[in-house]
Amino acid sequence: MKIKNIEQIIKNIIISAVFAAVALSFSSCAVLKRAEPKFPFGVNMNSPKVEVGTFETFMIRLMSKDGLRKEDVKVEYYPREDAVSFTYRYDFVTYHQFWNRSMRLSFITAVENYKKDYEDRNLSKNARRRDRKYGSLDGYIVWYTATFTVRAMAYSEYILGYKIKGRAAWFTSTQREAYYEDEVTIGNNRRSQDITMHFTRAQAEEVAAFFDQQFLNSLAGALPEEIEAPPVQFDFY
Repeated sequence: MKIKNIEQIIKNIIISAVFAAVALSFSSCAVLKRAEPKFPFGVNMNSPKVEVGTFETFMIRLMSKDGLRKEDVKVEYYPREDAVSFTYRYDFVTYHQFWNRSMRLSFITAVENYKKDYEDRNLSKNARRRDRKYGSLDGYIVWYTATFTVRAMAYSEYILGYKIKGRAAWFTSTQREAYYEDEVTIGNNRRSQDITMHFTRAQAEEVAAFFDQQFLNSLAGALPEEIEAPPVQFDFY
């Protein structure tokens, strides 16, 4: 084989390898990272908060009847950020799912639309129509396996829709997979799961009631006043 042919073969291999690496890089970013929302928000976990209550929902579990099992979710309100948190455990991981005011209003509207569709017998069994029937929201989540482990945080898409399992209809809120990339240690990178909460109409109405702004404002007034630290007395010389 001539030297020129060998050189051309080597050149083609190098070019192919470079293109493959670039393509892999772009695909990895697309899978692992979610673009920041247009109106991002975050929550300081150390901010003052007040307990709102708990609600029941159903989540997918492999060893339960119909694949669903009833779970209790804790609700808390962070007045400083005007954010509501849903706290729950899923596969040994603790999640804090946050909802700002506009998201809460969207949830309330979605529940009302679902109830109307249910009463009008307007629920379709077409998965494409139902999974995102009531829209998607730019959410924010925090998750960890234990209080002393890495606390991951990321934006996550919340999808509002409904599902039909057998003869039962469910209003659904799905927290999509999110990815946390540690700025220092790659070993601390974390990926959350796709998690769907299934609600009966009564359960969805209960959550919507927790989102009522007047109700939340009344709870915020129960927080103790914050005490300002005294100014530092410097030793002037």
